[in-house]
Amino acid sequence: MNPLGAAIELGASGIPTFPCAESKRPTCPDGFHAAETDADALRELWAKHPGPLIGARTGSASGLAVLDVDRKHPEGIEWLKANKTRLPRTRVHRTRSGGYHLLFRHADGLTCTVSRIAKGIDVRADGGYVIWWPAAGLPVLCDAPVAQWPSWAHRGVETEAATGFEGFEGAWSGVD
Repeated sequence: MNPLGAAIELGASGIPTFPCAESKRPTCPDGFHAAETDADALRELWAKHPGPLIGARTGSASGLAVLDVDRKHPEGIEWLKANKTRLPRTRVHRTRSGGYHLLFRHADGLTCTVSRIAKGIDVRADGGYVIWWPAAGLPVLCDAPVAQWPSWAHRGVETEAATGFEGFEGAWSGVD
């Protein structure tokens, strides 16, 4: 499926999208603020500012928050290994760099952060976006329903005991 077709499908599910370049930067002047869900508005946006990748707005606009795990930072992978059984089972996308996007339902007050939880672990929420990598041909590693954002991760506290979380049971390719 072409990026526009995938963007229209995402829009129909309530996720506002916009075109991005291979660099992952928006091709439209207003960036993620231009994100739309309406099919006609998306066709117009892609006609004026085409791009091969789809940006998906995060935060209250879409109801999504994303835990972005970057494989370039060993600390991020170590954090994931140490915490993967504390995280609720949720939808997981592979990223172009070999990392992971863990999709959660947005929590009120959650904003974008860089390496606040751990180096290599970013949060994409209000004020941000992610590339929707499955539309670019990368795999969905776990096709579970999108889970609630874990409150302990919202606070950025790694030492608090978590309860009620179900592990991913092998959804992590290459993470022991």
